[in-house]
Amino acid sequence: PGDLLPSGGYVADFTRAFVRMPVAGVTVTVGRQPFRWGPGRSGALTLSDASPALDGVSLSGRFGPVLGTAVFATLNRLWHDDGDRRYLARRYFSAHRLHWQLSERLEIGVMDTVLYGGDGRQVEPYYLNPVLPFYASQFNATSDGNAATLDDNAMIGADVRWTPAPDWSAYGELLIDDFAYDADSDDPNALAWMV
Repeated sequence: PGDLLPSGGYVADFTRAFVRMPVAGVTVTVGRQPFRWGPGRSGALTLSDASPALDGVSLSGRFGPVLGTAVFATLNRLWHDDGDRRYLARRYFSAHRLHWQLSERLEIGVMDTVLYGGDGRQVEPYYLNPVLPFYASQFNATSDGNAATLDDNAMIGADVRWTPAPDWSAYGELLIDDFAYDADSDDPNALAWMV
């Protein structure tokens, strides 16, 4: 209805609006773009085509048979109720992916992501490093060496695709959410897989 439209009656929502440029062998993209990671035909676990486009910066570069990608994005604020008060929490997302084309028939990928934010949180510099694993960054950023004190959501994953013939392939993907290598963690690993 016309009374819901802003002044002038025009609304725009861009799925893609970005600038992409090569810098020293790395492609830098700034703006809004969708991401899809993984070999699945009908979906993916880490970043799927069901996810909205991300606003941020991405870096990608090919080093021989390996394609490396790093993504740093801001997400919409989300209402959070901590028991004493309710507020709009800032949220940020960072992700890494390495994709190896081992042969014409075999490719593998590994990735890690982190979702973080909250009241008073800003972009964390240790989550902007395009090569360090996020769980290690989170663990080392805490004062007591206990990653649970930050309550950031780190995930790791891996995938593989085998293509024995041009019209046939088999693939699998594994995702570990709330990744914790500490067996005494209050939050056990949550596993997802797709074959």
